Amino acid sequence: MAGAASTFGAFLNLSASSYDQYKIEIIAAVPATNAVDIWLENSTNNGSSYGATSDVNWRRSQQTTASTTISGVNGGSDTKAILGNNITNTANLAGFCGDITFFPHASARNRAIWSLSGHTGANEFGGEGTGFFVAATNALRIKPSSGNWTSGRLNLYGIRH
Repeated sequence: MAGAASTFGAFLNLSASSYDQYKIEIIAAVPATNAVDIWLENSTNNGSSYGATSDVNWRRSQQTTASTTISGVNGGSDTKAILGNNITNTANLAGFCGDITFFPHASARNRAIWSLSGHTGANEFGGEGTGFFVAATNALRIKPSSGNWTSGRLNLYGIRH
């Protein structure tokens, strides 16, 4: 696991002048606490605080193996985007996996798109979503709603076109 449990999943100094987009890979990330949501939070002060304002608008579609229907969830004027909910902390179920593409902008309307998979209890789920941060964002954090990460890897790549 890269980084200490308290800072694992925090990405600072995200700048539109450095890269056109950032790609975050989530590889077999296992939360310490069972049945948690996985949050994507933004910061406007390079990680000094996250979710300080309700400036996140997002939508997620999710389907589990226990259901044939696709459920949609969304949040407007939220403090975070919920990437997945009720995620299990059982390591042998391969953890929480996926990728997030973040498109920084110098002033506002920073966009993010994600595609993820994991387990909710004994059921596998797949989901995708999109969102934007109203305020200029220069740091992102991926964290469980309670506790921290026990294992896994999060990689950040900067892409310039």
